[in-house]
Amino acid sequence: LFGEAMAAGKSAYENDKLNDALTSYKKALEIKPGEDLPKKLIAEIEAEIAKREAADAAFQALVKEGDDLITAETFDAGIDKYKEALKIRDDAGVEQKIKDAEAAKEAKEAAEAKAAKLEKEYQDALAKADAAFDTEKFEEAKTHYLEAHKLKAEEPKPKDRIAEIDKILADRAAKEAEAKALEEEYKKR
Repeated sequence: LFGEAMAAGKSAYENDKLNDALTSYKKALEIKPGEDLPKKLIAEIEAEIAKREAADAAFQALVKEGDDLITAETFDAGIDKYKEALKIRDDAGVEQKIKDAEAAKEAKEAAEAKAAKLEKEYQDALAKADAAFDTEKFEEAKTHYLEAHKLKAEEPKPKDRIAEIDKILADRAAKEAEAKALEEEYKKR
């Protein structure tokens, strides 16, 4: 029975079934409590199990840190944590998390670049519009304010300035019409 338990322990160990090997070696030790070999093997297996559990805990902690960093959109640091975890052990799920994080990072960078480009175009249109407005080139100003409004419809300044220009132009047109009417009236006399 001792030999069978030892053989079962060895077979389980060779197949990386550490808990089964531990059980078999403990059974062998119960059969022959004075034997040193089962004690030695039990100690080695318990140490290996503890080492693996510690590695697994470290792996899980690194993956969680990576997840948290990715959730916070701190992509590079999150990817680094995933890569550290992969140094402990290979894991297809973590490899996929890296790919997903890299894709999310690229998408965020593209969105930020697009937003920066839009902001620059908006500011440029606004600057041109303000310069034209300040020199009373109202038609030109209106064109640039309309351009700015198309870029960022939610911004109030272009809309407000367009309304102001429309009022100025309408007032001017009314004054010109009034002056023309007076001139016509004067010519009739």
